[in-house]
Amino acid sequence: MSKAYDSVSHQSLLAACGRCEFPPWFVRYLRALYSRSETILSCGGKESEPVRVTTGIKQGDPLSCVLFNVVVDWTLAGLNPHIGVDVAGGKLSAIAFADDVVLLARTPKGLAMQLAAYEEELAKMGLVVNAAKCASLHIRWGGGRGGQKWKCSSGSIFRAQDGKEIPALTVSQTYKYLGIQIGAEGTRVSGWPTKYQEWCTNLLRAPLKPDQRIYLLRTNVIPKLLHTLSLARATKGLLKRLDVTTRATVHRALRLPKSSNAAIHAPIKDGGLGFPRLSLLVPVLQARRAAAVLNTRTRASQWLRETDYFQRIMVHCNKARVFGGLPMTSGRAVSEATAAELHAETDGKGLRESNLVPACHRWVSGICQYVTGRDFQRFIALRLNALPMPARKARIYGGAVERDCPECHVPAAAAHIIQRCGRTHGLRIQRHDRVNEYVGRRLSECGWSVLYEPHIPYGATFRKPDIVARREDQCLVIDTTIVADNSELDDQSGRKAKYYNCPEIVAWLHKSFPGLEIGFIGVALNWRGAMSAVSAVLLKNAGLRNEDFQVMSVKTLAGGLRAYDTWVART
Repeated sequence: MSKAYDSVSHQSLLAACGRCEFPPWFVRYLRALYSRSETILSCGGKESEPVRVTTGIKQGDPLSCVLFNVVVDWTLAGLNPHIGVDVAGGKLSAIAFADDVVLLARTPKGLAMQLAAYEEELAKMGLVVNAAKCASLHIRWGGGRGGQKWKCSSGSIFRAQDGKEIPALTVSQTYKYLGIQIGAEGTRVSGWPTKYQEWCTNLLRAPLKPDQRIYLLRTNVIPKLLHTLSLARATKGLLKRLDVTTRATVHRALRLPKSSNAAIHAPIKDGGLGFPRLSLLVPVLQARRAAAVLNTRTRASQWLRETDYFQRIMVHCNKARVFGGLPMTSGRAVSEATAAELHAETDGKGLRESNLVPACHRWVSGICQYVTGRDFQRFIALRLNALPMPARKARIYGGAVERDCPECHVPAAAAHIIQRCGRTHGLRIQRHDRVNEYVGRRLSECGWSVLYEPHIPYGATFRKPDIVARREDQCLVIDTTIVADNSELDDQSGRKAKYYNCPEIVAWLHKSFPGLEIGFIGVALNWRGAMSAVSAVLLKNAGLRNEDFQVMSVKTLAGGLRAYDTWVART
């Protein structure tokens, strides 16, 4: 239809609602809403007289979709019910979604009659057919050797009321209906690998930052594929080719050193980059759509369930798809399988506890104001343990690669360089202090009085928590630790709290801040930016938000990168 929403007359809209037996009060409401529609043109500081709007359904109104469907339903009621294709013992004359309508008939003459009747009904509503956006498909069946054969007639035999021809599709041509290319041979996806490669190439050439490229690939480019692939016949090989293109694009956008496939496809909260693995996800989506047809109680869906075509689809969807020893029956199963694959790898083992506080990793999605450009690329590489560490290069590439730290004479892996090497000791302290200062600053903004590193007597020596904060009737002792990626974060948090929760320190606090309820928080993170769930809950109770956990994670990674750069410069 041509300008469908803009052309519906208000009188026909109200009449269509009455036909559907809408409540009288609702029809009166619509009459009042649309009868008072006016618009004013403004230009150069001057305004026109009010112009009354007598046609068109309001754009952006949630009710408009329902109202338009009511109008289209009335136009379809004007079709000849005896013309159509045989479906479940009856005739199916048309299928429609909003203003995308398909008319069906067994003969060209019958289809021409239906087209004329439909255009007549549209005219009553103020609507017209746009011949340039339409197409016809004429398939003729006939006998021959080898069984039944069909032919596709390519002559333009239909015209709209304005005299313009409606083009006829040849056997090799397709028409885009609801986002899917459909032709005489069914749905087509053969050109999608090339098209997807072109989209990714344009994305990489665009003057964008790495985080912007990653965000657009995840939220704009890949979703374009999912709708088509879940409805069309996509082979396993085609889906794998698309996955290869995704991984190549991510590697180029992030300048990522050699890393595993699981690192690209695992969910962000589990330590990956969150790009869907189409070869696993698309079959799940296809099975979900097939199940929806099974649960639909319409005559057309009943007929579809009985066709050989649908039976083949069900056989395809019911095939046992196993990955990592787990059946892929849902999107959640796919996410769990890719996460398990990542955590089973040498570089991914340290990400097992990433999902304790998913808010820490929101910056990975590419929408964080704290991490952009080159920092985004390097933070991703550090989080995935993909930086060119000597021990990692020796493990991956082999050969005569020097793998030991020249100072400590142990394998120069990321955990050693960032967490244990003497060359980076001072930078580890700076990393700890910056995270701790941020926590103290946020507590101050939440109304706490903050005391940094008080010396609390403990026997013949003293203990020095990072922060003692007090507010109203409560006092908190907070100490931060950044540990190795193979540590249990909740255990580390508990150990820190237990270390300061001793009689000497409790007595000192009661003496210094009498009458206050005392609490202990161990803030535990690992060098990959993951956080203890216990720490997050207690900090939230103190007033911090999810955004703060993201900043703490970023500061931890930034400190780790400074340690790595310093180690490389001194080696």
